This record gives sequence, C-alpha cells and structure tokens, in this order.
Amino acid sequence: MSENRDFSVTVIIPTLGIRKESLRRAIESVLAQKGVEAIPLVVVNGTRYDADLIASLCADEAVDLIKIETAGVSPARYAGRLRVETRYFAFLDDDDEFLPDGLAGAIDCFDQDPDLDSVVANGYGESEGKTFDWFEDFIESHSDLPLSVLTENWLTSAGGVYRTHSVPPEIFEKLPNHLEMTVLAFTICQKFKLRLIDKKLFIIHLGDTDQVSMSEAYVEAIPEVLDGLISQTDRPDIIDILRTKRSAALHLCAMDAMQKHDMRRAWKRHLQSLRFQGYKRYLWSTRHLICRMVPGGARSR
Repeated sequence: MSENRDFSVTVIIPTLGIRKESLRRAIESVLAQKGVEAIPLVVVNGTRYDADLIASLCADEAVDLIKIETAGVSPARYAGRLRVETRYFAFLDDDDEFLPDGLAGAIDCFDQDPDLDSVVANGYGESEGKTFDWFEDFIESHSDLPLSVLTENWLTSAGGVYRTHSVPPEIFEKLPNHLEMTVLAFTICQKFKLRLIDKKLFIIHLGDTDQVSMSEAYVEAIPEVLDGLISQTDRPDIIDILRTKRSAALHLCAMDAMQKHDMRRAWKRHLQSLRFQGYKRYLWSTRHLICRMVPGGARSR
C-alpha cells in the first residue's frame, strides 16, 4: 500500500481466533468504513485458534492476516504495527466495532493539522442491549492529559488513530500485558502531539470477559507498571500520585498474599507499601500480619 494515500488506514485486530461471530463483526465494521480505505489486519496470537475460522480468513482477499506464536494482546499489537504500510493505523479488539463514519471523522483532523501524531476519539459502550457514551464530558475533563490519565484513562484500544510515520513501532514493543492502554496513553501524551475529539468512533461490547482480572499475576503486575510510569516523568505532582498509587497497589499485593497464606510474599509487599507516604495509611496492616503468624492471634483482641 502506498504511503502517499491520504485516507488509507490499517486496523490491527488482535485475536486468539476463537470468537467467530464477534471477530467477523469487527472485520465487517472496518470494511464498512465510509470516506477512507480501511484494511483489517488480523493478528492471531497463540495456538488456541479455530483452524476453520483462520482458514476462512486466509481465503478472504479483503483481510490481511498474520499469526504469531506468543499469546497476548500487546505482542499482537506490536506485530501488527510492524506490518503497517498505510498512512494511518488504528487498533480494534476482536469483540468491538467501529462506527461507519468513525475513522473518517478522526482522519479529517490530520488533514487539518499536519503536525498531529494521534487523534483520540470518544465512543459508545454496549451492555445487555443498552448503549451509552463511553466517556462523559470527554474534552472538558481531560485538559491536563498526563494527569487525567491517572484517574480515568481517556484512551481505549479502539479510541486512537495514529500517523504511521511519526508514531513508530517501538512505542508498542514493550507494553505490559496488564494496564497496557494506560501506559500507552501516558507515553503518547508526553512524546507526541495529539488531539482529543468528542466524536464517536467505536462501540465497546461489554460482557463477562470484560471484568477486571484479580489474578495474582494481575495484582503483582500493577506496582511494576506504576514504576515504569514514574520513570517517564519529572513532574512532582504526578510522581506523588504515582507513588501513592504504587503504595496502594503493593498493599493490595500484600492482602492478596495474606489471603493465600503466602506470608513471605505478604511481608515483602507490605514493607514495600510503607515507603514514601504509605506508612501513614498501611502501617496498621502490620498488626494483621503479625496476628497471622501467632497461633490464635487472628482471634485475639
């Protein structure tokens, strides 16, 4: 695909290749875009995929498809970004969809500002047949982008459109497996010129799989993600917020470990949570940890 095509956009769709109906819906929403040449690039990650589904997609000339052995949405996004040859690119989860005029509305912004690197749009959520605005007061509530992303991430996977020549693959290479869109938002708003528009681009379909995972892996990943964000900024106000969040995340790790009777991990995370201002909030937890180590202590007063 030629780079000089003004309205060509690759939409990277990471998928495990097991949800046939929703994946087809996502692909069709890309092909149905008005005013742009949108190419669905399906990135099948892992080895659990439905072979018949993937075979049918390989036979579809309207769809580009690649497979990677590593399972995970972040590796899939990176692999897809490496394959982009169009002027713009975007992402779409395999259970979501774009509105027919969505990409054209975002890409219009790039024509208006040749220095723009990314456009971030609003959209809809859908749950049990009811549709609602994904963000309320989208522009007004996000004037300080690096600060606001710490309270409400304004970038969804389907919400960003990027200029290919100015947002390189390296930005997506080392995104974590958890909270990756928060990390991406925090990064791009400090390194690139972007614009938020309160136009509707996507529909996010909510279901049971959208419930936040509270697995040990997820809980343990949060402090490391916050450490990474701290290393990206020199703003004292943001660093203070991130350190407070890090203490809270470490406290959650300690409580998770205590519930699983992993006292070594519980003590390690608890002591880490007391750094900076954390001791003011979480010092009381020391008593609970000691009680767990004393026979009958959890029942004592």
